[in-house]
Amino acid sequence: MSEKHNFDGRILEITDESTASDKAKAITLEVLLEFFKNNSIALLIRNLKVKLVDFDIENEIASIGKKKLLEWGKKQGAPGTYNRIDDI
Repeated sequence: MSEKHNFDGRILEITDESTASDKAKAITLEVLLEFFKNNSIALLIRNLKVKLVDFDIENEIASIGKKKLLEWGKKQGAPGTYNRIDDI
């Protein structure tokens, strides 16, 4: 599936090659559209192409090794890692 969205001359093109659920795809589309419409940095982008593909964790582990993949994930701020800030 491929679709284009025009925001006053700014183009967002989304190509979907993933096997994600319809609900996951709908949420992803909603987030991308909201980002491209309203984010101050995205407002500077004239054309953006997004390609949705499946992430094959087993293939990544085999190609770069589990230890290196975990180290890379920590550097990227992998999901579930955060610093708690208590309310004042």
